[in-house]
Amino acid sequence: MALKVNIKEIAQICGVSMGTVDRALNDRAGINAATRERVLAVAKQLGYRPHLLARSLVTGSTMTIGIIVSNLTNPFFSEIVEVIQKKARDAGYHIFLMLNDFCLQEEEDSLDRLRGLNVDGIIMTPVNRGNSFVSYLKRLSTPVVTVSNKISKNWPWVGIDERAAVRDAVRLVISRGYERILFVVQSREEGKVQSLYVDEQRVQGYKDALMEAEFPTAPEICMDKDLYRMIAEARGLRERKTCIVCSCDALALDALEELKKSGISVPADVGLTGFDNLSELRYITPHLSTVAYPIQKMGEAAFEILLDQISGKPPASVTLAHTVIEGQTL
Repeated sequence: MALKVNIKEIAQICGVSMGTVDRALNDRAGINAATRERVLAVAKQLGYRPHLLARSLVTGSTMTIGIIVSNLTNPFFSEIVEVIQKKARDAGYHIFLMLNDFCLQEEEDSLDRLRGLNVDGIIMTPVNRGNSFVSYLKRLSTPVVTVSNKISKNWPWVGIDERAAVRDAVRLVISRGYERILFVVQSREEGKVQSLYVDEQRVQGYKDALMEAEFPTAPEICMDKDLYRMIAEARGLRERKTCIVCSCDALALDALEELKKSGISVPADVGLTGFDNLSELRYITPHLSTVAYPIQKMGEAAFEILLDQISGKPPASVTLAHTVIEGQTL
């Protein structure tokens, strides 16, 4: 294994000062072109790698950012991480990835660890929110941008109008003549956050659409585990023209699998919609009706806003457009 080389050794080989080597490696003025090329060639030949901690002491930047998401089993989180990682790499940044597992304390522990690593900024899909959490983030003195879940109307955020998106999706369901519309949310394990900003906004959008249409039946909101039990027992799903509206595509795909196991056809027997428009939907038959969550644009916008904050610009928020995709499951 090759030994690590440092700036002092490069300077000795090139017959120049350590300051000259530093200017060459960091592309600063005060060095002629020939010397710069010679230093860079020697550094490359010896496999020089910058010491990030030492660099941070000089520049105040580690060229690293932290990312906190809930898990990687839900494709939404893995896709958003991939987008941010590519943007970071193109800008010369490295990432530290943390998972909060929908746990409030785990999220705060992750933030503390990232602060200890002296990251330049953090992008997160938070499970915490409210005034006390905002105060906690301010004490970190590290730029933080949230994606999807809002922690406060005044904190930098990137997402869509969740309430309007679900309202539009349920309007489509109603227009197809469904007599019963179930809204399904994801259940959480004991000791973990039970309700997120996006969950609440999507439930409200569902209620808005029913009220607006003067829908003849009251809102029916159930947990995924209760839905799967209902499907297994074929309880009440064929009595009226029913549509299952899921708060995310991951739930909708699980529901689709359970319906198939129970011999319930989609959409002939039951309608089904999701939310996210995950890339894996292109492999699913029938093609799921869903709401297109602009994951690519969200990740890119979050990184650009974070870079602006790192460079000292005022914090900003971005609300992106959503699109309802009719699919083949209605």
